[in-house]
This record gives sequence, structure tokens and C-alpha cells, in this order.
Amino acid sequence: MKHVVGQIAVTNLTNSTVTIRANLIPGQSRAIKLLPYKTILVDRDVVYMALEEFRKDKAKGVIWFDEDELNIDTGATETGVQGTTGISIEGITGLQGDTGLPGSTGLQGLGETGLPGVGSPGSTGLQGVTGLPYVPNTTSFLLDDNQVDMIAPGLVFPLNVGGIVITYKISLVSTNDMRVGMIYVASNGISSASMQDNFAETDDIGVSWKASVDVSYIYLKYTTSLKSSQRSMVSEIKII
Repeated sequence: MKHVVGQIAVTNLTNSTVTIRANLIPGQSRAIKLLPYKTILVDRDVVYMALEEFRKDKAKGVIWFDEDELNIDTGATETGVQGTTGISIEGITGLQGDTGLPGSTGLQGLGETGLPGVGSPGSTGLQGVTGLPYVPNTTSFLLDDNQVDMIAPGLVFPLNVGGIVITYKISLVSTNDMRVGMIYVASNGISSASMQDNFAETDDIGVSWKASVDVSYIYLKYTTSLKSSQRSMVSEIKII
């Protein structure tokens, strides 16, 4: 199993306590409890073992964490050593590829910059297959009517991300008027962040955005005018 060192910041974006259960090894599990609107540091090993649960809550806008941090200090895969010794009959039996061990880094497929495994690529040819495909980080939620500087669920980021591009679609529920746009967020990684919102819309849906920095996080906040209707938003987030 890959050993992932260090910790990852995980933020509860809701006003309720969130509990995530991580199955560490057979017969042992660990519950991670996040208090409302609080951030805690969780061992990367725990996040890795419960990655599916963390992703589900992140996709729902319940929590936020930076998956790219899982690629830090991964090093060479354990199975890569097996490939270099040539003890197994990689090309003939195909057993090394069937076990999926050369792809135990797995998460490399999530980012465009994922590092290739150390094992012999020509002999097995299956390392790319076992890696997980790139899955866009998408969120969907409702924006309440007639609000000022409300934190958008799922749009909270560590200050040190550098650059964020958010492609989004917002519809006014009562009329189905539509806005499609892109929000660009830039951060100096220390104390400040700025944003720009470019969009096209069928009619004024009454939504504006601003970026706010609080300690070590960037919060995207929305303001809505009085339209007597909620707005439905779907977004795809890319950290650059």
C-alpha cells in the first residue's frame, strides 16, 4: 500500500457537524468529526483510505479539501521495484497488470501532472489503465434570493492555491433565465486574492461575486438582488 505522509486541511462548509468514517485496515476504522464551518488537519493516510467518502461529501458541497495535495511525497510505487528486477514474467503472464499493483499510486490519473510509475512501461503496458481517470471537480447548489456576501457552498479554497478557474451556469428558477460564465481567482498565497467574473446571460439574474480572504482561506461570496426566486448554480472547478 502507498504511504502518504503529512496532513491535509479539511473544511466543513455547513452549519452541521459532519462525520466521515475511514476504514483503515480490516476490523479497524476511524471517525473524522468536523464541526460546523471549522477546518481540521487530517492525516493524508486517512484521507487516502477514505477517499471515496471524502469525494462524495466534497461533490455535495458539504466539505472542501485539496485532492492535489495527495500527490505530494508519493515517491516511487512499491510495485515498480518488482518490474525492474524482472523476476515476474510481465509481458507473457500479464499477472502484474491484473493485480493493478503498478498503478497503486492511482491518484496520478486525477491530475494532468501526475507522475508515471517507475515500473517498466513496455513490459506490462497497463500502468495507465489502472490509474483513475480525470474527474472534474463539480458542485451544484442553490443561491438564496436577496442576500449580501453569503459564502457559496463548495467555493472555499486554501490561500496558497495560486490560481482558480470556475466555469459555471446559473439559472433563475422562476423564469429559467440563464447565465453562463467563468470566474478567475488569483492569490499571492500569503494575504490577498482577487477575482474577475466574465459571463453572458439571457436576462439580468441579479448575482454578483467577490473574493474574501480569512486567515489561510479564500471564500467566494455572492450577493443576490430581489427577484423573489432562488438561483440554481452548477460549477466546474480547476486549480491551476
